[in-house]
Amino acid sequence: MECAIAGSTDPASLSREKVKRILTKKADLAARIQACCRRGEGNRLTWEPEESRAQNVVLKLARGHAAFELSLPQLEDPDELRMVPLVVISEIDREAFERAGSGELRSWPEIGSRAFRASADKQYLDECGP
Repeated sequence: MECAIAGSTDPASLSREKVKRILTKKADLAARIQACCRRGEGNRLTWEPEESRAQNVVLKLARGHAAFELSLPQLEDPDELRMVPLVVISEIDREAFERAGSGELRSWPEIGSRAFRASADKQYLDECGP
């Protein structure tokens, strides 16, 4: 993120000391990051991450959220994994993503989990009103 903000992988152009130190010591990492930089229309910089590495991060985060939020560990590879920058996603796809399918819990959540609390809050509001 520091390189994207600064528009460079040159340590002299960066603000964060830790990032400067790492990129100074690891020239190969700096080169990999620089290889992701593209100049687009109007000389605008864009950064295209290494897709396989980005997918690994997204999958790890999704598994962690499923385990924590729903108490449903997901250890097998998914049937599908899509990543789309928010600025280019269609309105229909964004709405579907934000609804997360039907938006309903399919099983009883673990007591004390966020899923349980959200379910209890919804039930309370349905019964008692706002």
